[in-house]
Amino acid sequence: MRTLLFTFIWGFSSTFALSLHPNLYHKKETDVKKRSSNIPDIAYTFDTAFAKEFVADFDFDQPANYAFRELSDAGIYLTHLGENNKALNVFQWLHEQHSEEYNITSNLGVVHELNGNLDSAEHYLLKAFTQSPHDPPKTEWVQLKIIAAKRSIQQDPNWLLHHHVLNLNWDTSFYQNNSTQSYTKQQRDSLQLLRYTNYKNQLDTLWSIGNVMKTHIPYVSSPNLLVANIMKELGYHFAINLSIKDAFVAYKIALHYDPKNQLNITEALTRLMPHFRKYEFDESIFEAKFHPANNSLSRQLPAKENPPEDYFDSFSLLTLQASIALLLLVAFFSYTIFNQRKK
Repeated sequence: MRTLLFTFIWGFSSTFALSLHPNLYHKKETDVKKRSSNIPDIAYTFDTAFAKEFVADFDFDQPANYAFRELSDAGIYLTHLGENNKALNVFQWLHEQHSEEYNITSNLGVVHELNGNLDSAEHYLLKAFTQSPHDPPKTEWVQLKIIAAKRSIQQDPNWLLHHHVLNLNWDTSFYQNNSTQSYTKQQRDSLQLLRYTNYKNQLDTLWSIGNVMKTHIPYVSSPNLLVANIMKELGYHFAINLSIKDAFVAYKIALHYDPKNQLNITEALTRLMPHFRKYEFDESIFEAKFHPANNSLSRQLPAKENPPEDYFDSFSLLTLQASIALLLLVAFFSYTIFNQRKK
């Protein structure tokens, strides 16, 4: 059954408790989507039915009997079922065998955090930071920020009411439509390029944070001011970046985890709503983006070979080129037939 289940998942995944961002070597077909700069769909529960089926045929007392990637994924699914101590044993064994494997190092840090071992979690996440295949690393810095916030909360239970967990401190002044009439064309072009570069880099960062939260949120329940704090900051910067829809979703998720509005999220939403309605967004976007896990679809699709990152863009380009060629061919034959009939 384990092999059969493995055929229903593919690709690379980043799933994640707060700072939790466990890395799956494979993910379910229904989770594979093209990368975008928007907040991802967030399920606030785990697909526990899938997790139970996945781990059912593993004998975790005999870890050497399994490929390390399958065993690593099984360890993550153990955390979905709340079996964190068993998952910790799995990843400690895996790390002894594959200490330079990024996913395993990161997952060991995650499971230590789930077990409340912040020092060990920080140690392995820092190591994963150096092993990350991404340059710069896309998620570990978020996880380390969350661990630092948890330490601050231990010292001051009200810390979240007065501080930002991520504390992005971005300069957003370049989004303002300041007059550039006195600038030369070269200066205006340079400013436009700077604005675009900053805009793109910041949206990429917000996308990465959103994916960390996507995998963290199912591990926690409401209320949770740590989640609310991060989602409020995410919403603020989406709003500054003129992504009103994503700002709305982020604020609504923040309010879900701060039902007493201790972080003044309703005020932020009130300021946003005129812009939200101006662009005619449907408020049901929140329910579409934030929902329980779908247990009925997760095992219905067959396995596929993981496409490269640029597959979808390349496919679209090839389709366009083929369509143009076909149109030209049809036009050529139509013109030839027309001339023959004319003669």
